[in-house]
Amino acid sequence: MAIPVGLEDARMNVDPSAAALRREERAGIGYVYLALALAFVTAAPALFAREVFGDDWTVYYIYWTQGAAGVARVLWESAHAGFAIPMTLFVALSNDTPDVSARIAGLACHLVNGVLLHSVLARSSYTRRIAGLVTALFLLSPFYAIRLTLNAVYDFFLLFYLLSYELSYSKLRALRWSAPVCLLFALSLETLIALEPLRVVLAWSGRERWRQTLARLAPFWLAVAAMIVLRLTILGKSGHYAGQYSFANDFSIIANALYAHLMAFPRGLGYACSRGFALLGLPVSAVATLAAIAVFVRFSSTALWMPWVLNGRSNRNATLLLLMLGAAIALVGAVPYALAGLYGDVTRGESRLLFPSQFGVLMLLATVIQAIPGLRVRAAAAGALIAIFALSTAHDSKWLLYDGLLSSDMLRQVRAALLADPEP
Repeated sequence: MAIPVGLEDARMNVDPSAAALRREERAGIGYVYLALALAFVTAAPALFAREVFGDDWTVYYIYWTQGAAGVARVLWESAHAGFAIPMTLFVALSNDTPDVSARIAGLACHLVNGVLLHSVLARSSYTRRIAGLVTALFLLSPFYAIRLTLNAVYDFFLLFYLLSYELSYSKLRALRWSAPVCLLFALSLETLIALEPLRVVLAWSGRERWRQTLARLAPFWLAVAAMIVLRLTILGKSGHYAGQYSFANDFSIIANALYAHLMAFPRGLGYACSRGFALLGLPVSAVATLAAIAVFVRFSSTALWMPWVLNGRSNRNATLLLLMLGAAIALVGAVPYALAGLYGDVTRGESRLLFPSQFGVLMLLATVIQAIPGLRVRAAAAGALIAIFALSTAHDSKWLLYDGLLSSDMLRQVRAALLADPEP
């Protein structure tokens, strides 16, 4: 006898397996919403810090003295040709405060990247369980403090890289075919190389043969190979920057750089703790962190629910895969810099070199937290880490605003002097 449509829908609505699947697909979604809000609120003061840092001086000086053509030339020679258009827009449309417009655009890209990252991770059964926490940690990551100080070039490039994932799931064939093309705009080679292990895991399916998987991945790998060739030839460093960051010939230099790069992440956690508790003073910051932990524990079974990743043999195998994936991304993201004898550090200027590897470290952190037995204990650990990350970001933002207000008059005076006499 046929089952009436209404009765069949009612049975599906109360089906425990279907309800569990829907709950798992939305696991940790509360972390994403909370982190989006915290990332915006804590970074907002830094958006209006009128101060130029690091290599931005070069770009602004060139624009103020040589115009847009000079900016295009210097960015092409420094192998940043892909950033020439947005950088020129920053300095042309906001000539008096180009750093402010650049920070606003950088934060906007960062928030959009967080949404895209969660959408991508939530599509695979391998990464779905940690998608919410990984996204939250990324949005508040202390390993990339440069996004508050310079022009967040890696956030701009990451946007196109994540679009290559998102478009590959589109229902429209034309958008799926355009997905590999997005990689041609993600000009950060280190990010392109480091995150490809994630694409393999997301594309892998036990229902298809490995040849079919390789066929789907081939267009993306061809695009990555094309970008590597272009960056080493036509789009490589030239002119004044020719030969910069060339390969190191001494293996000990490479090994030491690789070690220093990876050890920067433990130092980054210490950096986040020291900066976080320095924001309001140790007593008040400690109370705020404990209050955050209590809130996370209170909502651990509802909006902030995180599944235990070691529940069952198949889940344990998936957890092992996540740990291997995180380690691979962290290592592969460090190798290109190490080959040139370079390494990232937790200071603002050099934290940009930690950007590709940080995804692997954040995946390791999220996997370890969700491997902790006890729902409330997991929520407490996640709450403590997110609170410290948010306080650290707020501290950096506060420092930038304070320092920027003090130096804004000096910046205007220096710019006027440059326009009057452009010679160094």
